[in-house]
Amino acid sequence: MNSALQCLSSVAPLTEYFTKGAWRNQVNSMSGRSRELSQEYSKLVTKMWDEETSSYDPSSFHTAVGKFKSQFKNFQQHDSQELLLAVLDTIHDDLRDTGSSIGSHLTKIVPFSVLSLPIPRKERGLTVHFVDCHPEASVVKHQIKVFTDGVVKDVCDVVSQIFNKQSDALVVAGIQAQSEVTPIADKTTPIKGLEAFADIFVYELSNFMVDVPIVVNFKQEKLFGSSSVGWPRIICIAESLTHADLVQDLKPYFTMLVDDADDLEIFLVDDFNKRQKLASTTNLPYYTQIDVEFSNSAIVDRKAGYEVTEDDGTVLTADDNLTLENCIQLYTSPETTEQANTNGKCMACNGNVKLSKQYEVKKLPPYLIFHLKRYRSTVYGVRKIKGHIQYPVQDLDMSQWCVDNRAGAEYDLIAVNNHMGEYGSGHYTAYAKHHKLDKWYEFNDTHVTRLSGSLVTSNAYFLIYKRREK
Repeated sequence: MNSALQCLSSVAPLTEYFTKGAWRNQVNSMSGRSRELSQEYSKLVTKMWDEETSSYDPSSFHTAVGKFKSQFKNFQQHDSQELLLAVLDTIHDDLRDTGSSIGSHLTKIVPFSVLSLPIPRKERGLTVHFVDCHPEASVVKHQIKVFTDGVVKDVCDVVSQIFNKQSDALVVAGIQAQSEVTPIADKTTPIKGLEAFADIFVYELSNFMVDVPIVVNFKQEKLFGSSSVGWPRIICIAESLTHADLVQDLKPYFTMLVDDADDLEIFLVDDFNKRQKLASTTNLPYYTQIDVEFSNSAIVDRKAGYEVTEDDGTVLTADDNLTLENCIQLYTSPETTEQANTNGKCMACNGNVKLSKQYEVKKLPPYLIFHLKRYRSTVYGVRKIKGHIQYPVQDLDMSQWCVDNRAGAEYDLIAVNNHMGEYGSGHYTAYAKHHKLDKWYEFNDTHVTRLSGSLVTSNAYFLIYKRREK
């Protein structure tokens, strides 16, 4: 609470409005409730800016906030931005002028206390080897773009679009040295987990709805053990089949590798890496891998086994230079619905259309509050986005995002709210500019010190800007 209130009190006109009592002359009689929170905020900022008061206990203000916003009743740590928004909204409702709203089915003008800005997801390049389900198809090496915080399913979705395949029919596998393959069955596995593998393969499965996917390795018998002679495959095979049927199913995959396709043995490998020679009939679900082993005397074309076709792709590295402007641009970008909505009607033909929405800044206020949405829901719960976001201390130009009256669109920073830690815990501090002394201070619980370091921090959670005076 302390950090949010210190930031808010740096807004000089609002502070003077409450310390000088002007707020008492503008009360919304239609709100149907007392002005307790406005009264308590007036008492709070008056004490905060009283030169004879070194500290002040905000307990009565905390109690007043809890009456109107029940989530703040207890003394647990709460989100500072949510508290800021709760205070502004409650005071606004106490004091606002009543009037009619403006809007239509096409455009709606809504006042915002805080702009909650999404943080663009960082992308990275990932090299994958795509393996078509057809035996004669060569392995295709391709560079794709994925989100750094994405999951394996995202890889499948991207590859399915590039090669026009069904995403559900794709399985991602990591391959280590000596062609040891590890299928990633859980598609919610983070992409970061793929970094442990030397190569990333994406296999297309045929008949994956009815048959059993199994890893197939091609090897050649040596004096001591065996060695791999080609990229592994993941093939869907019927659960129960004879030796002859299995050989027939596998034959198209190794005819290009060996001159004598009959000079081989097939072994089944279980979870404990125990190999068993294929019997007349076999129940495959008990095994995780098939080894097709050619004899030592067989002539094997190793080059064909490791043939790779290079495909064009975009090389992209993670971008560590996110800016506040990037966040504003994403916030104001058009967003289109995925499917046609029956509630969306074309005014010309009356047919169903895809709906889109876009936020635009109609009018710029004297002060801007930007909330950086550092929390994102994932399959593993809510995680904090800790990346550094560069924001200007001076000369923030908002003209490109303003629809009307772009004059006077330059802003300077006056307050920063910081959060250190994870979701649901951590610690808040504030940087605020003293509007009378024109100096920056850091507020850290009961400690107030002159700020000597940078105003730009990777812990920034919300920012307050003041429009530059002409």
